[in-house]
Amino acid sequence: AVVSDRPHVLYNYFTQRFAQVTNPAIDPYRESLVMSVEVYLGRQGNVMAERPTFFQNVSTNNRLLRVDSPVLHEQELAAVKSSGLLTVELSTRYAHAEGPGTLEKRLSDLCYEASNAVRNGAELIILSDMPPTAQAQMPFGQRTDGEGFVGFEKDQLAIPPLLAVGSVHHYLIQQGLRTQASIIVSTGQCWSTHHFACLIGYGASAVCPYLALAHIRKWRSSKQGEAKADGQTVEQCQENFRSSIVMGLKKIMSKMGISVLESYRGAQIFQCIGLADEVIEVAFKGTPTTMGALTFAGVANESMLFHRRAFPELEDTEAAEKLDFAGWYKYMKNKGEFHLNNPDMARALHKAVRQNSPMSYEEYRRQIMDGRPVTAIRDLLEFASDRQPIPLAEVEDALEISSRFVTGGMSLGALSREAHEIIALGMNRVGGKSNSGEGGEDPLRFKTIEDVDEDGHSPSFPHLNGLRNGDSAASATKQIASGRFGVTPEYLSNAQQLEIKIAQGAKPGEGGQLPGPKVDEYIASLRNSVPGVELISPPPHHDIYSIEDLAQLIHDLHQVSPEAKVSVKLVASAGIGTIAAGVAKANADVIQ
Repeated sequence: AVVSDRPHVLYNYFTQRFAQVTNPAIDPYRESLVMSVEVYLGRQGNVMAERPTFFQNVSTNNRLLRVDSPVLHEQELAAVKSSGLLTVELSTRYAHAEGPGTLEKRLSDLCYEASNAVRNGAELIILSDMPPTAQAQMPFGQRTDGEGFVGFEKDQLAIPPLLAVGSVHHYLIQQGLRTQASIIVSTGQCWSTHHFACLIGYGASAVCPYLALAHIRKWRSSKQGEAKADGQTVEQCQENFRSSIVMGLKKIMSKMGISVLESYRGAQIFQCIGLADEVIEVAFKGTPTTMGALTFAGVANESMLFHRRAFPELEDTEAAEKLDFAGWYKYMKNKGEFHLNNPDMARALHKAVRQNSPMSYEEYRRQIMDGRPVTAIRDLLEFASDRQPIPLAEVEDALEISSRFVTGGMSLGALSREAHEIIALGMNRVGGKSNSGEGGEDPLRFKTIEDVDEDGHSPSFPHLNGLRNGDSAASATKQIASGRFGVTPEYLSNAQQLEIKIAQGAKPGEGGQLPGPKVDEYIASLRNSVPGVELISPPPHHDIYSIEDLAQLIHDLHQVSPEAKVSVKLVASAGIGTIAAGVAKANADVIQ
């Protein structure tokens, strides 16, 4: 978001963090019985007590309100309001005409209002950007116009809900009042699992996404929605949305080894890219941040850009039939956000590989290097040397560099047998290292191929062409993942390097799953399993719960294969240096 030339919602400046080695992940699907998303609203009392204790308040009878999910629809929010808890609703809206400089002052006023409310006995603070006219016109749960949408006002802006809840949360902590009240957010700017996780992670106990629910009602009432709903009612469609969000929250919590939502609330398990220190100090204090850029004025400007798209008359332009395509998730040529991985780049890569010509490669290089928008922080970096270039005669030969080439770990099952073996053959020829991925390897591949005829065919590998005597199809690096499929003494002793996969960059904190239809007789024999049965690698290694456990596994692997190096695969994130130091002390030869 920070390098984009388009406005983004504030959530997009935050990324989730996850546990590695210690505090291992939970399997949210198969260990769901130990997970809970129940929320308790009201005065929390002394959180350090061994059992719940509450501030003395006779009028509320010392009670908390339990809700089964942090995702509330409008009727449930109305029920919470009438539950007997002392509730104060604060508006997060402010005048558009006052300009971007108003945001910081309005935020300060909001924090002061929340503090006063708690001091006056409020047990529940509702931060709402719902237009007051919409609240007055219709009862809760039906506040939509004839088209199914909430009626917004063009002269009113809303404080980004994440900024509002984070600021109030930290201000109440500073005032020593945080445990005396719960915070609920009623917002139209919340629709994805990440949005809910951010709001809860920065202090909200529950969220009412009224605009997302209004969209669902509008969709269900349309002909398209009626055809696709498969007979489900509006209530069932809304419940499907809530269930999917709850499952997503469990998955996010599980990556940190957190099993209950009450422990995730306010935990701030995020890192930020692109917000200035002045914003972090007010709303997200303690969050690791890099590349500070967006100030309060910048946040306000991005909110105003979104608002003007909804109300183009503010800029004296004609209203479009549809809102602009943002392109945050899906690439569309010449529309929305630019995506580095796009069809043009893929076609150029395929052409470069198939034609094997300098011109084709130059076109691919141009696609990814020249004339494109900045898409990552690394695009902003430049080499700045303080010395003269090294003479070319002292530079290592290009052929020698290939010995440092390695491939990513892709298992046999994710890749076809032919692709898996060809990658290993190619890397062995140039002196690099291919990675077996998890799932074992055919013992036939451990031996050098010596039965190749003049046409490049081998009876041992009849499905491959272009072979040479002396070729090897063995993966130099063999992976040990959480499922331990195919990990045998023979497998380990035929490796140059043994890789313990703790986490994977594409899906950190998650395990793996090979569907049953992919488990044929050949793959089942390699993984010591049964054909047709799905194979699951859980998120954690169930024998690694500390650095000491990891050290024991590294020691055992060194005993089985003394000549092989042992590497540990981690994922770079905030705090990775501390984890890497522990892995080094566990006697790993390589940290990836």
